[in-house]
Amino acid sequence: MDAHEAVEFVEGSERFRGFLGEDGSYYLVHCFCTVEGERSPWQVGYYSRRTRKIVVFTAGKEVVQAPADEAFRESGHVPPLDVGGVSVRLDDALGVAGEVRRERYPHEAVGKTIVLLQVIGGRPLWNLTFITQSFNMLNIRVDAASGEVVADSLHSLMSLGRQE
Repeated sequence: MDAHEAVEFVEGSERFRGFLGEDGSYYLVHCFCTVEGERSPWQVGYYSRRTRKIVVFTAGKEVVQAPADEAFRESGHVPPLDVGGVSVRLDDALGVAGEVRRERYPHEAVGKTIVLLQVIGGRPLWNLTFITQSFNMLNIRVDAASGEVVADSLHSLMSLGRQE
């Protein structure tokens, strides 16, 4: 199942329609999964400007709704995601990111991949974070409309808690 299919699966479910019937202020903001050998079920997130909360639905064998939670946002509101504007599939984005990893970070062997499809800077991006076997975090952002690599960076997991 790709992100488009996960959104359709969630939004076509009775659970989602019932949820939206209770509060129609929620809109799509992200699709999330992990890859470690196999891909985990997609988690599809919806945000409300009114409540400033996010509700996540997991698209497994059936749709499961998580309780509303505080949304992580830098400022303002979380921008909506239009999956209709996403023409680059996850497998293609992972291929592009794999090329960047092989060219720029050849010594980084990937253990787990964290995938987030979201809007950053006004455009839909595949925000791909690779957890490497050397305890580094390699982040590669791929434009979900064009396939262009927007950014890449490598950080040590050990430095995450340190003040700089």
